[in-house]
Amino acid sequence: MNPFVSQATKIRATTNTVAKVSIIHQHNARESVKAVLLGLGRLNVPHLIMLRKVNFYRHLFTSNNQILSCALHSFMLRRCDVVVNSVFSHKFSAVQTVYDKFAAYVDGFN
Repeated sequence: MNPFVSQATKIRATTNTVAKVSIIHQHNARESVKAVLLGLGRLNVPHLIMLRKVNFYRHLFTSNNQILSCALHSFMLRRCDVVVNSVFSHKFSAVQTVYDKFAAYVDGFN
């Protein structure tokens, strides 16, 4: 079995369990699932996509391919956000920014 599919199945089972427990205890299921994901060190889908973008932009930035590098620079001139700006920081900092944004989202600051 594909490790990603196995991991996705485990996450789905966990979120379903949390949703059922939160319904029994009259909690908002969405809030409970976000908190469980944060506690497990996992990200929700929008933040997973953001993490993939960070890794992709960093790969383009460090690439020796001039076409890819020029494409990134022209893209950066048109759009400037936290994800794109992360190419200028260390990889750990860029990834940590995504996790911090998710933590703020879970805490309701987003």
